[in-house]
Amino acid sequence: MNSLFSPSGYQEILQRIDQLGPDSQALWGEMDVAQMMAHCVEVMRNAMGEIQQKRKTLGYLVAPFLRKRYYNDIPFQSRNVPSTFKVTQSKDFEREKENLLNRLENFHKNGQEVCKGAIHPMLGRFTPEQWAIGQFKHLDHHLRQFGV
Repeated sequence: MNSLFSPSGYQEILQRIDQLGPDSQALWGEMDVAQMMAHCVEVMRNAMGEIQQKRKTLGYLVAPFLRKRYYNDIPFQSRNVPSTFKVTQSKDFEREKENLLNRLENFHKNGQEVCKGAIHPMLGRFTPEQWAIGQFKHLDHHLRQFGV
C-alpha cells in the first residue's frame, strides 16, 4: 500500500508533481492547478496538527462507514466532494508548488511524530501510518484530476 512515509510512495508523488505546469488543466472540479496545490498543503497541515478544526457533527454519523476508505488501497473515486479546505482565491503556481514540495518533505521526514494528535474534521483521529496512506491517496486523487 502506498504511503508518504515510504520512499517509493514519496518519490512517486514528487515525480508526478514535477509534471504539473501553470497551464495544467483539470479534468474535473473548480480549482485550478495552483489552488489544488494550496488545498493539498492545507490538508497536510491538518494531518500534521498545524490546523485544528472542530469535528463536524455529520462526521460522527458518517465516519463509521467511511473511515476505512481513507486508508485502504482503493484510490478515491468521488469527484467534486465539498471540502473544509477549499481554496477559491487566486494563487501563484510556482509559490504553491514550492510550498507543496516543502510540506511533502516535512511530512515524509517528520510525519510519524507530528501526526499523532491530528483530527480529521469529518473522520476523526488516525494513526500516523493511516494519515500517510490517506495523504498519499488525497494527493493521488488531485494529481489524477490534472492528468498526472
